[in-house]
Amino acid sequence: MLPLQGTLEAAVLTGIYKGNTASGTIARTGDVIHVSNGTQALERGIHTVLVRTDSWNNAEYGSLVLDAQTGNFVSSDLKTIKGRGLGDAPAYFDAPAYFLTGVWPWGGYWPGIAKINEEFNPGNMGKAAYFKDRKNGRWIHVNGADSNIVDYQDAIERHLAVDPRKYARVILVGEETQIPGIESMLKDRGFALVRMEPLSAVGKLQRDAGAQAPSRSLMQNVLGLVRR
Repeated sequence: MLPLQGTLEAAVLTGIYKGNTASGTIARTGDVIHVSNGTQALERGIHTVLVRTDSWNNAEYGSLVLDAQTGNFVSSDLKTIKGRGLGDAPAYFDAPAYFLTGVWPWGGYWPGIAKINEEFNPGNMGKAAYFKDRKNGRWIHVNGADSNIVDYQDAIERHLAVDPRKYARVILVGEETQIPGIESMLKDRGFALVRMEPLSAVGKLQRDAGAQAPSRSLMQNVLGLVRR
């Protein structure tokens, strides 16, 4: 199989690969995939998740043909793709089609990427935009925070200047109420905003939405839909 990079896929987890990495199958392609941080979902009885693919890293060591794709857990709530049920949602998003967001409550200091990755780890971010409120934002990188960000539009523009297959486009916010404004701006430009789920609370988005973990029969229907 050829490596997938930066796509947002529905994956069905079937077991633990090793450590914190789960194994499963990509619904759209049928490819085997190893999902970093996927075991938290399995431990909570969740088998269908959103994954951002990140297979180039493996391909660099040899052939471009892989035995398995690799990726990173994004969410257990597949309706975050477009706010609709699985049957209506697209099977996947290509890398340029979406941005990721998540709520990181302001804790009195600007965190570094390593700290962010304890809760949100969609793969290589390079830099992540973080707005502690509507007026105060900075770019977060491995060593902490650097330059201020003018506003949400500034963050969007600067994210658009980098390759989304190499770097996840992430805009973090300090408060839940900030998300609709960013989502509206992105929608006007033809992009989707997908919410990441904190690794410490896997399943919460699904529960808050009143959703049940997809059944095996439902997932079989999804597999059939995306393969037609």
